[in-house]
Amino acid sequence: MSTYPWISISQEDEVFKLWSHKTLLCDLGPGQAHASVSLPMITFIGTIKKSIILSRILGYSRTLQPHGQVHLARPRLTENFNSEIYIDCELGAEIPCARPQSPACTSQAIVESDSALNIGYSLISNVLAPLSDVVCYFAADLRGIPGICSILAYQAVQAKAHNLPVRALPFALVVVETTRASHFNHEKVQRKLYNMVLEEMNRLKKYANRDLIELDLKSRYRDICVFGIRRDGPLSSHAQTLQQRIMSLSNDVHVGRTFSRYLFSLKHMETLAARLVQRFCMRQSSFNFIRATRPNDFDCKDTSLHLEELLGMMPNQSWIWSVGVPLFASTIFLPNYPPEAHEFYAGQCRKAIARFIKDADDQVRFVDRVKHRLKEHHQKYEDDPYVNSAINQHTETLESLWPHLSKLKSFQSCLSCLSIGPEKVFECGHAICNVCVRRLGQRSTLSRHSFLLPECKLCGRLQSSEKNTFDLVPPSAGLRVLSIDGGGVRGVIPLVHLDHIDKEMQILGSPVRDCFDYVCGTSAGGLVTIGVFLMQWTPSDCLVRFEDIAATTFKSGHDKTFSLSRKLHSLLRTFLRDHRYNLSPIERAFGTGFETAMKMFNPLRVDTKVAVTATTVGGNIPCIHSNYNGPRSDENNYQHVRADTFGHDISISDAAACTSAAPYYFKSKDVLGLDTYQDGGLTHNNPALIAAWECARIWPEKGRIFETDKCRIDHLISLGTGTSPSNRYTVGPHSPKKDRFMHRLASWASGSLDSEVLWNRFLNCIPESYRSRCLRLNLHFPGPEPALNDVDSISRLKEQTEDAICLDWRVAQAKDFIIAGAFYFELDDFSRVEGGGYQCSGNIFCRLPLNLEGRKTFYATLQDNSTTFTIRGRAVAIVDSAPHGSPPFRLMFNFVVQSMEDEKDQLDISVQGITSRPMLISGMPMSLGTLIRAQGFDAPFGCSDGRMDRPLPAIPSKRKLHGF
Repeated sequence: MSTYPWISISQEDEVFKLWSHKTLLCDLGPGQAHASVSLPMITFIGTIKKSIILSRILGYSRTLQPHGQVHLARPRLTENFNSEIYIDCELGAEIPCARPQSPACTSQAIVESDSALNIGYSLISNVLAPLSDVVCYFAADLRGIPGICSILAYQAVQAKAHNLPVRALPFALVVVETTRASHFNHEKVQRKLYNMVLEEMNRLKKYANRDLIELDLKSRYRDICVFGIRRDGPLSSHAQTLQQRIMSLSNDVHVGRTFSRYLFSLKHMETLAARLVQRFCMRQSSFNFIRATRPNDFDCKDTSLHLEELLGMMPNQSWIWSVGVPLFASTIFLPNYPPEAHEFYAGQCRKAIARFIKDADDQVRFVDRVKHRLKEHHQKYEDDPYVNSAINQHTETLESLWPHLSKLKSFQSCLSCLSIGPEKVFECGHAICNVCVRRLGQRSTLSRHSFLLPECKLCGRLQSSEKNTFDLVPPSAGLRVLSIDGGGVRGVIPLVHLDHIDKEMQILGSPVRDCFDYVCGTSAGGLVTIGVFLMQWTPSDCLVRFEDIAATTFKSGHDKTFSLSRKLHSLLRTFLRDHRYNLSPIERAFGTGFETAMKMFNPLRVDTKVAVTATTVGGNIPCIHSNYNGPRSDENNYQHVRADTFGHDISISDAAACTSAAPYYFKSKDVLGLDTYQDGGLTHNNPALIAAWECARIWPEKGRIFETDKCRIDHLISLGTGTSPSNRYTVGPHSPKKDRFMHRLASWASGSLDSEVLWNRFLNCIPESYRSRCLRLNLHFPGPEPALNDVDSISRLKEQTEDAICLDWRVAQAKDFIIAGAFYFELDDFSRVEGGGYQCSGNIFCRLPLNLEGRKTFYATLQDNSTTFTIRGRAVAIVDSAPHGSPPFRLMFNFVVQSMEDEKDQLDISVQGITSRPMLISGMPMSLGTLIRAQGFDAPFGCSDGRMDRPLPAIPSKRKLHGF
């Protein structure tokens, strides 16, 4: 029989230290699986008499041993596991000099500590009482009624400890011993005690009137109650009646906290307790529950840049006051910061406004108006957090500004939050970030991480049904990366590979373009990337178009049959014109069929990031043109090109021309408002390295392929455009020793563009444990490679690639990678088990965007191949029929792990049957701790997007209220 240490205080060299033990409230409750349940917390304060009564309430016949600190306990015998939790407090005038014996605890010094007795009283008022429903003081252990009065009065005259409203405050229940309980007048004793406390408060702190005294007292406890027990009565009977009285008061507090929106779950209580303890030790100001429960993952470091861009788009200064002020205030309030949040932004706000308003007084007035609007938002939130939630208020603000925002568009800043760059574009041209997609969108039935936005949130324009749903990468899933080399007409080689994989993927009811998270292409590979992944052409259709483009572009034919004079004439003309072929066929192929030029910044519904490489003419700086934004950084050794203004953003046709503009063959491409570009293959003919850099920049927590602990890349598939063996002669007439310097320079330049050499260098930089996930599909020529403009070789290249696919085992492995990467696991519940370890449950989902027909095809394929999933050696088969609702695929798992972070105890879920061999699904292997962090389970109050993976606090079954 024992309780569990929770908080201890020790004194060393006149310095008081507070020790926090590793006991978790969720361990005493129904477990981590039901950490969202809200249970009553009852604090018992006293010594001997307290221990006797508490022992009987807990179901023990023997009295609890004295401990002199703060412990936790729960009843041993209970039919309903959702019972109350007791805080056993014995802090008094004597504080131990030695630290606690338990090694599993952490300490922090108590700043400006007073006497030991006052520290104990302050801890009760500042930490234990705000967490409790009822605080029981045992008069017999605390010097009788006078002692109770002293404690309550001391607590009441101190600075206000927290901002809980009256309805959410706990009851103070004073337990007194009587000689004849049947004649004990509770109301009379209660009134007398109440008046004695007021008198003691007035003695400690002179008040102007009684109302002020009562106001201070009522800020600590909802009311002070008295409960009498006979000194010589049966202990079990006393414990039972006291428990009944406690639960009656607890129910009142539960109702009050429900209506005032201060009902916290066990997980919330754990977090709040830690923050209350920290505030108590630092002797900080009153604890603000609203501030403490706001998400702490919001980043405002780029706010001034986004605000400057917003203000720069204003047609005149009147818009700054009518649009800039309300929008900026609402975006600050959006992550639910309290009124003081303007202090975090004040400096950045002044910096941004100084560029547009020179008058210092007007700059101050702008900041003050933002502050005033922010306070108005917060006041409405406190009045009714449900109706006036931050998201609801922000939506109202945006709607009120629709007439103005309809004229403002930016691809650099999300005008909905002014915090990060936008990632999704509406049909009207407005763009918002992924965080705002989750904030403002409705969950779709297509997949677990799909969000429906039927109208533009910045102007109100309705979206077509084909483009009103946006998919996001599941947080627990890994990354699927594809890179495509450059090579002129040899671009048909990766296209044939993609066409083969696309036909193989039809068994899952999804095209290959939906099976990658990041795609990067160079030169001809850039055209393939744009065609298949941005233009949404099928690989078969793209192959036909590519042949037409090649035939039209290189219509003059290959010059191997020309006479010497004609070759010289062609060379002279090329020198004078600075190019041999025209880029217009490429520009027309990727620019026709649209009323206006289709922009490269065109995020896909499936959230695939697409980029093509290019090289600046001035300085030969490698750069990328992409359909996405990314973190702003000047530390990269390449440029992520994004126009400063909406109108100057590069079009798809211009990006296709830039990535293809190989010197000699094509003239460099001038892009208005940006730069002059040429072929990306000059610096990254194999874009695998730049794709890896970009993944690390976009997804820093799981995209760093060069760092083992931050890499969750499922596969990186590199598609080549053919390679031939190099001649290595060491003796004879072709010895390199006899080559002249011009030949050696040409060989060096050719080697720097050799994609196969670049791939091997890239592979050697990757940790060995991840090299097996990097796959190269290429065609090996028996002789020299065809020239970049050899149109006549296209048919032969297609036949050779198709023959090579039948013999290359890597193609089947690529298919296995892609199929396995379509599945991912999400944790649902986890709880500790006796003897160590964690009992976990979760579901396997499919990340493919499947419609109804696609689901039928998908399930039929899984069943025909007897598909099973294996986790920790246990195989589970799929269900027999496709579900009709959302999500399109789900398979539940239960399992036990022994450690949160041990690499030897990671999850390793694999799929087999539909693949040629067992393959790890997306994101695996992964530790339980990584999975918890990825899904935000370590953020008890939600994330900056306002959503929570776990449900809100539930009402235990035995305490459900009518009307809820």
